[in-house]
Order: sequence, then C-alpha cells, then structure tokens
Amino acid sequence: MSFKMRCPKCGSMSYSVERDTRTYSGAKAGELVFSCRCGKQLYADQLEAEHNRQKAEWDADPERQRMEREREERRREIEARDEQLRQALEYRRAWVQQKRAEKGVPGAPVAPPPPRPAPPPEPVAARKAPEPAAAPPPPPAPAAPPPAEAESAAELEAESADIPDSPQAVEPREGKCEWLECNNQAAPNSKYCCRACSNKNARWRHAQRKKGDVAA
Repeated sequence: MSFKMRCPKCGSMSYSVERDTRTYSGAKAGELVFSCRCGKQLYADQLEAEHNRQKAEWDADPERQRMEREREERRREIEARDEQLRQALEYRRAWVQQKRAEKGVPGAPVAPPPPRPAPPPEPVAARKAPEPAAAPPPPPAPAAPPPAEAESAAELEAESADIPDSPQAVEPREGKCEWLECNNQAAPNSKYCCRACSNKNARWRHAQRKKGDVAA
C-alpha cells in the first residue's frame, strides 16, 4: 500500500494539486496549489512541508508496518498455493499421457458404447387379427309429441275429415257466413261470423288445392 497525502483539515483524499498560472493568488506563478473540497488550500512551501510531515508519520507507524508485513505474507501464501496447484495439474496431465502411451493409443478419444441390437420381428402366426368394428347402434325412435300437440293434431284431423268436398262451399251467400255449414249472419266488414268459421273454410280450401295438385 503506497502513501497518499490527506487533507490536513478534513482528512479527505478528494483534493486536487495543480500548477497555478494566476498572479493574484497567494502562490507565485508556476507554483503548485493544493485545493480540497472543504475549502482548504496550501501553496508551494506549505504543501511540501505538510507532505513531508505526513510521510514521516506514515513511515514511523508500527501498526501500519505490521499490516504491510501481514499483507505481504498472505500474498506469498496465495502465490505458493497457485504454484502447487499448477504443478499438480501438470503431473496429472503427464500421468494420463503416459498411461495412454502404454496402451498404444496416445491421445485417442474414448469410443462410444455399441448400440443395442434391435429385437427380432414378431412371427405372423403370433400376431393378433384386428377385431371387427362394432356395428353402429340403431337410430333412436322418434320421440312422442307432447300431449298438447297430439291433441291439437287430432283435432285438426277430425275437423279436416268433417269438411265436405262439395264445390258449392265457395259460392258466396248474401249476408250470411261463407262457411257452408254455418247459417249465422256474417260479422260487419267480414265474410264470416267468427274466427272458427274462417279457419274451417281455409282448411277446406287448402285440402281442395292439394287434391288438385295430386290429380295434376
């Protein structure tokens, strides 16, 4: 560890030493100026005297000298261990080369293990025949309609069965319901007395059209 001067005021090493080129400062032109962050300044002779004082104290410090000796001893021990390790590695390398030379393959890489042989093929007789595919399940039966829908369908079929095939049902009747089985008076601004007769007549006309399509 080398000596480095400290600031005599704050003991810091954060200072600068520059050669002064100014003529209005305390130093002469060209002399060294010590400037610390704490504001302390030393000029030529003052700087040299302070440096010599601190250097003499540093050289005469017994504790520092003891620490320097211990640090030097540790450095020598580390260098000795590194040298021993290097020699051991060199010996190991030479021993391995000697063993390889005795076997006749100096420096040859170690061969990888041989691959495992493939298992023999299975005989044809021992192979199992593939099982036949299972037949698909039968389609599910259509679900029965709800009771309300079944009753509505039955009522429509019964009403359609009661509708006559006579074409005279389409002939208009003055002031009466257009449905041939009804003799009630027609409602104002309507050809039927009620909604039921209108539906019956519409179903009958639909049945007549279907018969015409089948005949065609």
